[in-house]
Amino acid sequence: MGLSQKWKSVFEPALEECLDRDSCYTVSVSGGCDSMVLLRVLVELGYSSLSVFHINHQLRGEESEADAELVSRTMQALDLEGAVCETDTQEYADATKQSIETAARNLRRMAWADEMNQTKSKGVILAHHADDQVETVLMNLFRGAGSRGLGGMDAIRNFVINGKALTLIRPFLAIPRRKLREFAKQHDVAFREDSSNAELDATRNRVRHELLPMARKIFDRDVDEAVLRASRLCRLDESCAMENLVDLSVPARLPVNRLRNLPENLQWRFLREWLREQGIGDVSMRLVSDCLTVALSRENPAKVNLPGGHHFRRSEATLFIEWSD
Repeated sequence: MGLSQKWKSVFEPALEECLDRDSCYTVSVSGGCDSMVLLRVLVELGYSSLSVFHINHQLRGEESEADAELVSRTMQALDLEGAVCETDTQEYADATKQSIETAARNLRRMAWADEMNQTKSKGVILAHHADDQVETVLMNLFRGAGSRGLGGMDAIRNFVINGKALTLIRPFLAIPRRKLREFAKQHDVAFREDSSNAELDATRNRVRHELLPMARKIFDRDVDEAVLRASRLCRLDESCAMENLVDLSVPARLPVNRLRNLPENLQWRFLREWLREQGIGDVSMRLVSDCLTVALSRENPAKVNLPGGHHFRRSEATLFIEWSD
C-alpha cells in the first residue's frame, strides 16, 4: 500500500494538521464515496490505530442494509476492528418531535460519543469536505446566522453529549468532492450511492442541486472558493471575539453571574457556545435569545424547551441542562 506523491500532496497535509499518527481514532464510515475514500487514505498513509464505526439509521430499507454490509466487508478486507450500530431513527424522531434530519444527527452524535468513550479513541473522524462546507455556510446564511454560523464547520470540534465527551474531526474540509471522486475512480474504491441525496425535498439537496448551480451561472464562475474564503474570515473574527475576550471553559453547571458579568455584546455569543458545548443541536438565534432571557431574569426559576426534549434551567443562581430520559 502507499499513495503516489500526487495524492500525498492532497491528503497528507490535511490529515497531519488534525491527527496524531500515534493516537487511536474512530472513523465514521457510511459506505458512501467520501467516507470510503477517507478510510482508504487513512490506511494507506499509515494511520494504523483505527476503529471503524457505521450507523444504520434504518431509513432506506435494503439500501441501508447494503451500506452496512459493504462497510463490514471493507473492515474485514483491511483487517480493521469496528462496529455497526442500528438506530430506529423514525421512532426517535416521532417520540422527540424532531425532523428526520435532526433526529438522525442527534442519534449519530450520541452513538459517536458512546463509541469514542468505549474505545478510548481520541476523536471521531468524519469525511465532510469543501463542498459540504459551502452548502453549510449558505444554509446558515439564509437562516440568519451570525459569524459563528457563517464560519461553517470546524475541523476539530469538542462536545459534551449526555455527559460524555465527543470530539469530531473533519480533515477534508478544504478538499473538494471532485478530488475524492477522482481518487475513488483511480484506486477502485468500492462505495454506495445514497439515493436520497438526489431527492429535492431536503434543504441541503436543493442547495446542492439548484441554488449553487444557479449561483455559478449568474456569476459566471465557480462561487465555492469565494464562499469558503468568506467562511474562513468569519471563523477568524469569531475566534478573536471568543478567545481573546472570554474564558471559554464551559462547565456543565454555569454560575449565572458569570454570564451577567460579561459585556452585553458577548453574553449572547457565550451562552450560544455553552449550549453547543453541552451537546445541544440546532442552536438558533431565537433559542439563544429565549435562554438568555431566562438566564438574566431575577424572577422565579424557569426553563426553556430545547431540541431532543431537553430543558435549559436556571435554579439557585445556576444554569444547567435538564436531560430527558
